[in-house]
Amino acid sequence: MDEYYYYDGQATIGPHSLREVQEIYALGMITSRTPVIQTGGLEWQTLGAYCDLNSPECQPLDLAFDEQTASAELSAVTEPSPETATPSAEDQPPEQPAVVSATAEEQQESIREEEEELKQQRTTRHQLLRQIRAELDQLWEAQRESIIARIRYEPLDKAFEATRKRNRDIYRTIEENAMEYWRRTGLLSYWIKEMTWREHDFTFRLRGKTEADKYASLQAWLEESRLADFAGCYCFKNGRDYMYIGQATVLRDRIKQHEKKTYFTYASAVRVVIPKNKRQLNQLERLLILAHCPNENSNCGVTGKTPVDDCLDFIRGEIKELITDF
Repeated sequence: MDEYYYYDGQATIGPHSLREVQEIYALGMITSRTPVIQTGGLEWQTLGAYCDLNSPECQPLDLAFDEQTASAELSAVTEPSPETATPSAEDQPPEQPAVVSATAEEQQESIREEEEELKQQRTTRHQLLRQIRAELDQLWEAQRESIIARIRYEPLDKAFEATRKRNRDIYRTIEENAMEYWRRTGLLSYWIKEMTWREHDFTFRLRGKTEADKYASLQAWLEESRLADFAGCYCFKNGRDYMYIGQATVLRDRIKQHEKKTYFTYASAVRVVIPKNKRQLNQLERLLILAHCPNENSNCGVTGKTPVDDCLDFIRGEIKELITDF
């Protein structure tokens, strides 16, 4: 893969793919006059010499995640699952819940806040990719020198041997950076949306001053919006912070089990997400937990069958290959 570096006036930044450099330009972090050099190049040139600055990749980025880009990245990670098929008639939620419109303005405000936060975070998503590349370069260098040492029939240098023994720590660092990249680019939100039934993703602001009042208002909303009997994921929120995320085969019954718990003491709203298929509850819950990192969840949900797990399995397998001798 061709790699590029740019000079920001203080330091040389890179390596990046050409596409990443174009995205950085679209974010306004560099200009058409920014010096850029390709790995192996003999001299610096302006960014305009390397790419068409009028191309779609170089246009200012929208706040919303680019679904076409996400679709391409998603297809590279995992094949479509048969579980994403259209749900049966009995699984289908109502076309238009009755009370949802009452909180439409609140939902839009929440969306605007999250989009603004995403915009601020995007300036560092390329730093995450650089860190991942740097970690992988350590392993690749150690593997290369391991092969050379075998050819020369001599022990591997202790520094490279130490790198190979750190493979688990390196994988954890890569996993953490990849997860943060998915959050900041909106891929986790995109995958959640892909599993959600026809925009059935609602946030209901809890009413009342006491825990009993809040509980009653939520159950009443579920009944009035005709969601009470459906399977779905629910998220207790305090402002923009997620407190707890769970799943329910019947929302009414599961919420009833939380009636006496402290979530209603501190929560200001509950988000309800209806999956396309009941069999996707585990996957949807896991993606929501990974996206929002709630304080009260003791684990990250049931692993497997999500784009996240497919990608992490791929990374784990490739790293295993890098630390395996012939």
